[in-house]
Amino acid sequence: EISLKYLGFNDDKITYPDNITSFDELKNSQKYYINSESLINDILDAGVFGASTMDRKHTALMTLDAVEDKKKSNRLKAVFPNVNYLKDNYTYLQKYPILLPVAWGQRILSYLKKNKTSSYINTMELGKQRIELLKEYKQEHINKFIDEIGDEKAEELIEQIHTIDFHQITELYNNTKKTIEFKESKIEPLKYLDKAKLTFEQTQRFDELGSNVVKKGQYAVVTMAGGQGTRLGHNGPKGTFKLDVYGKGKYLFEILVDNLKEANQKYGITINWYIMTSKENNSATVEFLEKNNYFGYDKNFVKIFTQSEMPLIDTEGKLLMGKDYKIREASDGNGGTYSSLRRSGCLADMKEKGIKWVFIGSVDNALLKMVDVTLLGMAIDKGVQIASKSVVKANPHERVGVFCKMNGHPKVIEYTELPEKMAEEVDSDGELKYGESHIMCNLYTIDAIEKISKETLMYHSAFKKNAYIDENGKEIIPTEPNSYKFESFIFDAFEFFDDIAILRGKREDDFAPVKNKDGVDSPKTAKELYEKYWNKMKK
Repeated sequence: EISLKYLGFNDDKITYPDNITSFDELKNSQKYYINSESLINDILDAGVFGASTMDRKHTALMTLDAVEDKKKSNRLKAVFPNVNYLKDNYTYLQKYPILLPVAWGQRILSYLKKNKTSSYINTMELGKQRIELLKEYKQEHINKFIDEIGDEKAEELIEQIHTIDFHQITELYNNTKKTIEFKESKIEPLKYLDKAKLTFEQTQRFDELGSNVVKKGQYAVVTMAGGQGTRLGHNGPKGTFKLDVYGKGKYLFEILVDNLKEANQKYGITINWYIMTSKENNSATVEFLEKNNYFGYDKNFVKIFTQSEMPLIDTEGKLLMGKDYKIREASDGNGGTYSSLRRSGCLADMKEKGIKWVFIGSVDNALLKMVDVTLLGMAIDKGVQIASKSVVKANPHERVGVFCKMNGHPKVIEYTELPEKMAEEVDSDGELKYGESHIMCNLYTIDAIEKISKETLMYHSAFKKNAYIDENGKEIIPTEPNSYKFESFIFDAFEFFDDIAILRGKREDDFAPVKNKDGVDSPKTAKELYEKYWNKMKK
């Protein structure tokens, strides 16, 4: 509608869904059409950079209080707010709240003087437009909480709502009803090199190429540490979990620092370390690292940034409200690392420091090699922008994503999306055809990260248990999955490139994940792998 009305597009050149052939047909379709007029008016009134006028600020009161049977009272509240809302701007109300009517009069007169028009009329009109916009996205239920909370919390909720892309949320919800299919795609195995089978000459060439980059200070590492240790029975960020190795134990962050310090000593450099946290665990992570003096790592070479979040929705597509009277959100997946690096300024910091290659790995692999010069040199030798290390799947149904090539581009198919028949397929040698598992050990040129950071990755949905408050303000703690979390995967960015270098490592040397409290990929299995590896290295 916007394209046709304002941008001069031709209707006959637009591709419509579901055999719809014209905009008029689309407009009659309840499934796809959303009136754009309110959205256009709201955007234009906001200004190019979304700068709020006083009108817009106060329409929020009405917009978020707008329930069908309360329109009159909500419009009055927008013009005549309560004492708590006005006392900061009209300080005499703090001592003499009885003078509230005087403050109302001053407020209206100041608007009239400033704008030479009835600002409160504009307020009501803008609020009405926003109400209609919320209705179109069927999210009016969030309005009902405003009456029950103080102005400060209300303003925080209003500010949060302004950051949400309701159209995107609607599309993601609709996608939860669709089945992922790969029928029309050409899928084939991806070539790799086995590190254990490299010739002496190959290893020497790769190591020399990689070492030169590290020695020049052109290499940085990023650790994804936004998760909590809940599944491990640990109350705190996952990186603060202590793995019981050699009696004394080591924190996961400490193990990573050991790895970096070893590389620093070997190559005579201090590698820049970027740590991505979440809004949920950022303060606890910073406090932990400060308390432990970054385990001896020079904090001048450490930067911490937070990743973005996405709202949680229920099975009806409604946003969940938390007991803090904010819309429930969760980290948007490890695929958000790229955009978060850009948004936080860390990408610019890397470029300023002359970084050419960036390694990205997770905090929960006790055998992660963050500075593998063989992998780096192999990528340089092959002339690619991205590289990754793999290990052979333990069995066809191991819960890991596997590498492949889809329609000529590298891809990782997540275990939740890999068809059973494909997972069990074997080649002529009896090995799994799709057996190279992704272990979150990825390498990029700085240009590749910049390119990806400007792209939009697809979101995957996960059906999870999430607590929320109902319309009566009662907290509901579900016993079964009740809502969708949307996250992008870091490996979905591989599809933006024509090729990738894959180096097969060994599970016993490269992969000791700490994900579950007991059983597979637990602290017990990670401890065994860690101690076995380092005992071997000491011999």
